[in-house]
Amino acid sequence: MIHTLVWADLLRDRKRRRMGAPVQAIGDGALGFWLAPREVFPQVAEQRCWFHKIAKVLSALPKSAHPGREEVFGRGLKRLVLQ
Repeated sequence: MIHTLVWADLLRDRKRRRMGAPVQAIGDGALGFWLAPREVFPQVAEQRCWFHKIAKVLSALPKSAHPGREEVFGRGLKRLVLQ
């Protein structure tokens, strides 16, 4: 997969510059991105981007299923960010 090669090359360049492994990788779920840190820095923790995670949940709900859903999710996200 071409995207994996590009991401892996970027991370290998980081390694060559002796920048060390990132502590955490946060991404939107693109497979090319996730395969690269696993290959180059297998110890890196992974986390799905909260914005994209919430967008995925909201896209699965019919608009009438949860009135005020943006407000509810927004408060929850704000609480997570401020912790």
